[in-house]
Amino acid sequence: MYLTEKGLFWSYSRLENKPIPNQDWITRKIDRWMEEDPDEHKRFLKSRNEHFDAVDLARQDTDLIATTGLGSKGQRHYRISDQVSETPSGDHAVYQANDTFIELRTPFDEKRGLITMVMLSVLFAPVVIGIPDLFNNTIPSLIKGINTGSGNPLGFSGYFTFLFSALLTISWIWIVLYYGQPIIRLETFVQRHILVRFNRQNRTVYVHRPAYAGGIVALPWDKVIVGIKPDDSEASGMGVPLALGWGAEHSPNDVTNLLIVGRLARSNSEISNLWEYIRRYMESDPAQPNPLPTPKRVGKFPWPWRSVMAALSLVWPIFRIRALYWMIPLLLLISPAVLLFAAAHWISLWLCWEPRWPSAIREACNDSLIDTLKPWLIDIGTWAMGAATVYAVVQYLSA
Repeated sequence: MYLTEKGLFWSYSRLENKPIPNQDWITRKIDRWMEEDPDEHKRFLKSRNEHFDAVDLARQDTDLIATTGLGSKGQRHYRISDQVSETPSGDHAVYQANDTFIELRTPFDEKRGLITMVMLSVLFAPVVIGIPDLFNNTIPSLIKGINTGSGNPLGFSGYFTFLFSALLTISWIWIVLYYGQPIIRLETFVQRHILVRFNRQNRTVYVHRPAYAGGIVALPWDKVIVGIKPDDSEASGMGVPLALGWGAEHSPNDVTNLLIVGRLARSNSEISNLWEYIRRYMESDPAQPNPLPTPKRVGKFPWPWRSVMAALSLVWPIFRIRALYWMIPLLLLISPAVLLFAAAHWISLWLCWEPRWPSAIREACNDSLIDTLKPWLIDIGTWAMGAATVYAVVQYLSA
């Protein structure tokens, strides 16, 4: 789920010579590889210099863009004072909206599940078969010196077979969990969502991410850079998210921050409408009620049907693009794969926890007691639902 965010944060940190929190073995291996490969190191330095040239140009253009909306090369930039749409909308993007802040989702919630599916496949045999056999057969046989399955005394070959089986099962699980931890934690055993809060009272944007993907940061609204092209064709926005950026000089961690907000859009106008919704909210009078229409909100509780909808969202262009209608019958053939992906998506949600804002941010956003307790209630309900599902499956298989 957080592969994109981790990749962005890693690349910007490396380009700007900043340390990366919670460095894992993948990062260290890439660093050693670049140090041992002079040609790759030269290519990296060249790309870094090109990046800094672009950054320096953007810094020089900051004042010009703020006053005219145009860069030094004549490129159009939309400022927070520029209206880009007549129909602002936060539909399918907003978790929560009130008079103090709006909290938005990110578009990668639908993408999760693939890594979980691969990891479950790798661990299926040792966990589902190996561990039960370890406790029901291998350990009792070694303690008693008798094969509990056949009742025959164990000889040298029998002891060797049972010890090798136990060592193989434990080693396999340990290797996968130890060396695969950075990959596993991209979707599981990590916070369930990335949250983005826009607080119009103090004109601050709060981002809640895992530490390896940038962590929790507070960014100034007035320094945001928005990447939209409202004059492009509708089709150009299909599958494209709203991108917001802050330069390293305006970020508390001194690293360029790029946020992907909302869902992957169905059209170019959806991107413009979402940005206009955010822009008008943040530019409205904090002393007045929220003037925008109530959006169709996104729920945080991971109901199983939402995982099915997330899996189906991967094939939604087939239903929107007439030239792809001929592929609709093929969905029947891939429906088992869609259901498997949906199951892995739901399992990844079950094995995560709801993110909780630090107390300072909760106070700045005037969170109520319900807002504070809600993540705990969601976690309790999710884990209880998951435990009940596991129990039902075990009972069914043992019947």
